[in-house]
Amino acid sequence: VYETGGIFKDGYTAIKRGKKFGIIDKTGKTILPPKYIDIISFHEGFAVLTENVGENFYDIYINKEFKQAFKKKFYNANEFSEGFAAVIVETDGYFGYINTNGDFVVPPDKYDFARSFSDGVAVVQKNDKYGLITL
Repeated sequence: VYETGGIFKDGYTAIKRGKKFGIIDKTGKTILPPKYIDIISFHEGFAVLTENVGENFYDIYINKEFKQAFKKKFYNANEFSEGFAAVIVETDGYFGYINTNGDFVVPPDKYDFARSFSDGVAVVQKNDKYGLITL
């Protein structure tokens, strides 16, 4: 029994037991046990797991095989949308965007804040000014 569960995306959903999150499939089978600080469910083939490493928290992407998709760990990682995801690499860093290969298409030194892409554009913020970008 879980305290909460989400909407199934790509056949899986995040569940919560105590203060930790895991992943189950549509049959209720535990795929990843509840040991993560947070989980963003699968979207476009990737899920985001938040891990506690010492006193720090890091986000990693996993693929449908439940393996770490990229070698990089992120301070903040968002779900993929239209093939791109907004991420922060350093705790005091800026947002950039990666593609589904984990390569930066916008370096993580550009924006104070960045949203997911929708209809080919994303809202970004730099120095208290907002704008739209396309890739």
